[in-house]
Amino acid sequence: PENTMSDPSSRVRERRKKKANRRCFDCRARGPNYVCMDFATFVCTDCSGVHREFGHRVKSINMSSFTSQEASMLERGGNDVAREIWMGRWKGKLLPTIKDSDGDRLEKIRSHITRKYIDKKWVPDPTTAKRHAFARGGRHRIQLQPSGENPSAAKPFLGKTWTNNFFKKQ
Repeated sequence: PENTMSDPSSRVRERRKKKANRRCFDCRARGPNYVCMDFATFVCTDCSGVHREFGHRVKSINMSSFTSQEASMLERGGNDVAREIWMGRWKGKLLPTIKDSDGDRLEKIRSHITRKYIDKKWVPDPTTAKRHAFARGGRHRIQLQPSGENPSAAKPFLGKTWTNNFFKKQ
C-alpha cells in the first residue's frame, strides 16, 4: 500500500529501510544513499556516479527533495521490483556483488550496469515479466516493448514513460 505520510522526502527515506533497499541494487554495497529515478532503484555513491555517466537521473536521498509523484513511484518500485524486471533471468539466488577489493571497482560497475540496463542481459521476456509482477497482487504494471521477433530483446520504456507506465497503480 502507498504510504500516506505528507512529506515525500520522508516517505523516500522510509522506503530505504525496506530490506531489499538496504543494499545497492547494482553492487550490493550496504546503505545506499541515492536513488536512480530512471529505474526506481536504491544505489550507492559509486553506482550513482556511473548511472550519471550513462545519463540516468539520480537523486540523493538525504540532500534532495522529492515530489509526491516521485515518492509514490519509489514506494511502488524499489530494488525488489527492479530485480524482477532487470534480473529476472539471473540464475543465482544472490545478485552479483562488486566489492572494494575487486580490482578496478568502477570499471566492473560500468560493465555490470551496461550488461544490466543497456544490453538487458537478464531481462525476462514480456510474458515472464508480467507474470512475476502480477504474482504479487498485481500492484505493478510492467510493460516491455518487444524488439522485432526476439522477445528476449525486449526494451523497457525509460525516463518519464518508465515512471508513468511501469509504476502506475492497477
